[in-house]
Amino acid sequence: MRSLYFLILGILGGWMLHCEVLAQVEADYAQARWHAGQVELASGQTLTGNLKYQINKNVVLLKQSDGTLQTLNSWQIKKFSFYDTLRKISRRFCTLSNPSPRSTKDALFMEVVYEGFVSLMSYEKTRLQAYPEDGNQKWRKPGYYVADDLFYLVDMTGKLQKYTGLDNIARIMGETPLKMRQFIKTHRLNLNKRQDFRFLVEHYNEIISRRLNQINEDIDNP
Repeated sequence: MRSLYFLILGILGGWMLHCEVLAQVEADYAQARWHAGQVELASGQTLTGNLKYQINKNVVLLKQSDGTLQTLNSWQIKKFSFYDTLRKISRRFCTLSNPSPRSTKDALFMEVVYEGFVSLMSYEKTRLQAYPEDGNQKWRKPGYYVADDLFYLVDMTGKLQKYTGLDNIARIMGETPLKMRQFIKTHRLNLNKRQDFRFLVEHYNEIISRRLNQINEDIDNP
């Protein structure tokens, strides 16, 4: 009987430890934390407080200073911003129409990675990455959350387009795929990385700006 008692205690203790580790894992990615920020509603009203966003559910939880807790859907929100306490950076999101006709979601929260003539946006998709198996561990760690960027571009006409490869971004930027490929190779860019993709988009926005300035000069000085 005593052995059964200690067996049950061991199982419960292990389960509680597993839950505690899982809670810590969930706290270690941005969507699980509360951040000081503000939300601009579609009506034009601006609300401030601590917010938590859930991209997969298309909602923002907003806790205001008077204790009021609101759940806001994407169709209610124009944009929101906050200081990310995990990454230590300021982040901006806006609501854009979903470009995929197969999706059941009409609007999505997109993060503004770079804003220019052609803007770079990201749809953040989180997944649980498992730790490698360790035969010495009695209780396996549940893993850790990884945020993957699904990149989109807003072209000069305001159309949102999903990044599908080099050909489509070259077309949007008015460049040949060959020249863009050479630029990427020269600067050793990995377009799966946010900072590298931003570097590429920023570079071609500068080229677009120079082209437009030259056109304006030609018009002013025929």
